[in-house]
Amino acid sequence: MSEKKEINPRTLNAVSLGALLIAVAVGLIIYATTENVTGVICAILVILGLYLVCASFLYSGDKSGYGPSTRDMTLVCGTLLVAVGATVGIYTYVDNLLIAVAVFIIIVAVLGITMALKNRND
Repeated sequence: MSEKKEINPRTLNAVSLGALLIAVAVGLIIYATTENVTGVICAILVILGLYLVCASFLYSGDKSGYGPSTRDMTLVCGTLLVAVGATVGIYTYVDNLLIAVAVFIIIVAVLGITMALKNRND
């Protein structure tokens, strides 16, 4: 008997709340030291995105007939949050739009390659 063990939704909600509190606390530290609101927003986006990427492995990888699995969707959303946060943060501190756009393109390309390799047998 192989029974699929998935994480309890209440546990996942508690972990999500913890990740949000950590992101807000890091944002407050950044604001207290730099007084840069954009840096705070970028840090929160990156931390929450990293949390979603890590949490995506807690979900089932089973596909439904309606689209990608919850694991794939969470991985993509988390990676895109990291990409947006990193892009805006780089543009804020470097002030060069080409570098920021190049970083975004690199992250999205790595995401595309990862998803293509992950789903190659589906």
